[in-house]
Amino acid sequence: MSPKKKISEKYPLSVDVGAHSVKMLQLTSTPRGWIIYKFARKEIPFFLAKHERESFINDALKKMFTEHKFRKVKASLVLPGSEVCVRTFTIPEMTEQEIPEAVKWASKRYIAYPLEEMVLSYSVIGQIVEQGSKAIKIVFAGVHRDIFDKYTGYLRGLGLKAASVTISCFALRNIALANDIMQNRSVALVNIGYSGIDISVFENNNLVFTRNIAEGGAGFDEAIVEQVSLSGSKLKVKPDKAQAFKHSFGFVLGSTDEMYENIAAADISAALNNHLDRVVRELQLSFSHYKQLSHGGEVEEIILAGGGSRLINIDRVLSARMSMSVNLLQSPISLEPEEELEFSAFSVAIGACLEEGQNPDLIKDIEVASRRGVSGRSDILKNFIIFFFALMVFILEILGVVSFYSRTQSPLLRKK
Repeated sequence: MSPKKKISEKYPLSVDVGAHSVKMLQLTSTPRGWIIYKFARKEIPFFLAKHERESFINDALKKMFTEHKFRKVKASLVLPGSEVCVRTFTIPEMTEQEIPEAVKWASKRYIAYPLEEMVLSYSVIGQIVEQGSKAIKIVFAGVHRDIFDKYTGYLRGLGLKAASVTISCFALRNIALANDIMQNRSVALVNIGYSGIDISVFENNNLVFTRNIAEGGAGFDEAIVEQVSLSGSKLKVKPDKAQAFKHSFGFVLGSTDEMYENIAAADISAALNNHLDRVVRELQLSFSHYKQLSHGGEVEEIILAGGGSRLINIDRVLSARMSMSVNLLQSPISLEPEEELEFSAFSVAIGACLEEGQNPDLIKDIEVASRRGVSGRSDILKNFIIFFFALMVFILEILGVVSFYSRTQSPLLRKK
């Protein structure tokens, strides 16, 4: 299914820099809808120091952009959810012009840094009635300017400008909107990344609760490395092999004698279940928080996305543990090179390409916009004053010239 609204860019481009890999994807429009135009992915080595990692990412992006011949357009940039503060709250009813200042003051409850060090953005979800008074519901996003500058610097290194700056939960929301799977329902989009998991609950298409936990895909790898076999000996799986094992076996349903490089599938499945226990506890805790905030709201369905959702049978096992419907996020566009492209790995990048301006966009920093508004008014006044004085000086100079000419031409002066 294609997105219902038109996107202005004919070749929308997105850049998604994750903890474990960097991805670049570009769509193109056809009479049949959006299709994949170009895509590329490069894994980031584990052992890199901070400065080495930054250099590796910049070099990888430049190489991907050049070798795959992406079209040079403004790009949608995805920031890690763990780096961005996202909250929903209400403010009293007010004019549209007053909202940015109110959001800035309300956001102080959630951010630890001075406002001048933050990049802030928001979207209006809608109007509600609280205790008999009208209020405006807001979804807010804020990121430290150093983080913002670091990630937008990746685009500058490519000679690109940012079309939008978003995070994974909003990118995945774009896909869910295109698939029309959240209307009049309470749905949790759970993005299983390598370093963490983003849990985002939506009611009737709008974000109402979000939380980031550290139990990501790396936890499954660590569980395999630390796993003791059913016979009582350690599996002796090296960290660099753990990923291959988890994706080869996944979660085993029932009994099996299957082996891979002298490792039993049952042992791998047991390790994955050990880590999944922690994930389930965090999900239950998150949904309990959501229930308190929403005064009794219940999540009706979990939709899994991200690289961790590729684990075989994870949806079925998690559904049994959580006693609710669990499904995998489906692509809203045609995946013609699907034999090469893994939708779960590129879902966030695809969602970022489908941005239609309905989510908070950190490129539209309200702090900067506020300063522009104030400085804009002061600049107008300053320019008027400068123009006024310049005009007065000009007039006085003209009058001085005329006066001097009149005096030099008078009969009295000539007589002297």
